[in-house]
Amino acid sequence: MISIFLHRLVEEGLDTVLVSSHDIDISSDADITILEPDLENRAIRIDGLVFLLRHLTHHLRTGEGKAVVIFGFQEFKQGNDFHDITNFIGRLYEEACVNRGIVLIFTDPKSFTHQELAFMERETTVLNGPDQLFTSSDVAK
Repeated sequence: MISIFLHRLVEEGLDTVLVSSHDIDISSDADITILEPDLENRAIRIDGLVFLLRHLTHHLRTGEGKAVVIFGFQEFKQGNDFHDITNFIGRLYEEACVNRGIVLIFTDPKSFTHQELAFMERETTVLNGPDQLFTSSDVAK
């Protein structure tokens, strides 16, 4: 499912960065930058959250048409309190809105409490499929 979202972003002309601690099969024709943790431990470095935020906000600031996709967001919950996580999400969405970009976050809802999920859903839009990403009037090519 994630690869369908990624391909749709590339098809729409978005410069896409993927952050994931999981192996994701992406065909070689997709123009996607992949940020992943050290392959030895295959886990997102939580102590690098500030560095990661700096890198992703820089990507979003470099012009319109930038996308950030985070797969396995529940990994960020380890070693961070929920306030750190919401600040991270808030900063990314701020940059995306100001610079006409997009942020997609994929997570396992079972990793969050009902209250945490309700907060995240209030602050974001929940998509059920890639067809909800764009309408013909949203995309200016």
